[in-house]
Amino acid sequence: MFRKAVSGLMLMLLLIGISTWSLNIQLVKSEPKTWIVDDDGPADFHTIQEAINAAASGDTIFVCNGTYYENLVVTKNNLTIIGESSGLTIIEGNGTVAVDVIANNTSISGFTIRNNSPYMPASGIRIYGFNNKITHNKLENNGYGGIALIGLIMDTFHPRRQPSSNNVIFGNNITHNEVGVVLFFSTNNTLIENNIAHNIYGIKLEYSSNNTLSDNNVTANNENGIGLSDSSNNIISGNIIVNNENGICIGSCSNNSISTNIVAYNLRGIALAASSNNSIYHNNFIDNAEHVYVSSWVFSPSINIWDDGYPSGGNYWSDYTGLDNYSGPYQNETGSDGIGDTPYIIDEYNVDNYPLMAPFSSYTITWNGETYPIDFVTNSTILNLSFDGVEKSLRFDVMGPANTLGMCRVTIPKSLMRPSTWEKWQITVDDSLPLSTNIIEDMENTYLYFTYTHSTRKVEIRIVSQKTLLGRGWGWMRIAPKQYIHGPAKLYKIEENQIELTITHQGKEYSKTWKIIWHKEYRNHELYLCYSPKNGPLIVMLQKTRWKIWLAIGKNTIAYGFPRFQRPRLMRT
Repeated sequence: MFRKAVSGLMLMLLLIGISTWSLNIQLVKSEPKTWIVDDDGPADFHTIQEAINAAASGDTIFVCNGTYYENLVVTKNNLTIIGESSGLTIIEGNGTVAVDVIANNTSISGFTIRNNSPYMPASGIRIYGFNNKITHNKLENNGYGGIALIGLIMDTFHPRRQPSSNNVIFGNNITHNEVGVVLFFSTNNTLIENNIAHNIYGIKLEYSSNNTLSDNNVTANNENGIGLSDSSNNIISGNIIVNNENGICIGSCSNNSISTNIVAYNLRGIALAASSNNSIYHNNFIDNAEHVYVSSWVFSPSINIWDDGYPSGGNYWSDYTGLDNYSGPYQNETGSDGIGDTPYIIDEYNVDNYPLMAPFSSYTITWNGETYPIDFVTNSTILNLSFDGVEKSLRFDVMGPANTLGMCRVTIPKSLMRPSTWEKWQITVDDSLPLSTNIIEDMENTYLYFTYTHSTRKVEIRIVSQKTLLGRGWGWMRIAPKQYIHGPAKLYKIEENQIELTITHQGKEYSKTWKIIWHKEYRNHELYLCYSPKNGPLIVMLQKTRWKIWLAIGKNTIAYGFPRFQRPRLMRT
């Protein structure tokens, strides 16, 4: 009996232990794992697809150099697939799609993907999902698209549609495909810093909106560099679009923003067909056989916006022959401003009202953790741009052919540099004043135009005070009824028409200003008579001998200064 009881107790404890052990196993969370793929050597797998099939969410697949004859299908989220070297880790698709990503949050980098079928919808990489990243790959000799972002997949019986969105295509080299990158029913994607060259079409957007294409090199594509069809609200900026048949081709599109691109040496810079209300400004159209080609339907003419208003301006056109002798919204005010005095006319519906007199370029600087754009319209090369927020100074070099006239218009955000009431702009070229200057403002920016003789010169733009300190001393001032302050005083002259007195009391500075209504200089002293409707009259006397004594006395105000002035001692009673 005792033995049976002990045996039963031991069995119960064993079962409890096993149950607890099982529970603990279930609570242990597996860590992300890295799988190694090598087609000819020791590794976890010899094919990439085997690794994809085995991987779990969050895992990394590292693929060693070699040639992999595969057509990959990725249906798991949160995978990172990395090639050892983009030139030596090669995927030979040899089919419709080399890498088919039907997933989200997948990252693919470091591969050469090439030689797919020449028939649609063959692609090097096809994406049907969101938040995927395709970076630093080479895509060569693929069929329909080097990279295709597809929001609509047509199966025989079950078409699937969801916009491919929030994907990033960055730093890829995409050449010799039918289309370098195609977006089809895709939204909110970013294409940045890709080299897209020697394709039939560089970038193609169809039924796609709210995408950003920036800082891409789109060169020597047989037909369109960038083509948009039935696509709206896209941003195309900062791209180099060179030596294509059509630099940018827009058909049946509206509300796209096209700015700060270099569009050069194309047969047509921009081709427009039945497209209206697109904003096209701050681009450089250089030596295209035809800068703009417009074809309109009878009842749907292409009417677009070719400038950003005054003083921001429009585009630079290399064949513009107008002059720049005037400034202002109507170009009838004295002084040049970097904008042509007459519009650049494309056709009866399309006019650049404010053509730029030199190429546009944009830089960014960082101050106190914030990034600010600094824009230039200049016939010089800009070098060594720097900013000092403490000294309120922007510095850069300008370079151009010796002894030619240089012009520069710098756009500075007021959120970065803005003179106070008693400050002003100062522009120097090699520590001397420019040949001419013109300073223009709008609500957000200051536009500083100046000219100089070319060589390589150092430019400094800074904010300087217009106050002249006349003396330091001690003073008293009434700031409110029955409220007086006293403390260290400073007397300033502001430009040539105002006097300011400041008094520091308990760590806070108080000031009053008066308009100078009469001023007389004598051999040894100066006298000012001042008045303010708010502060009343003020008389200021300055002794100009080596003693430098001054006195300011007025309504509810008195201040004075002596050599080596010290605060007066308070006498005890």
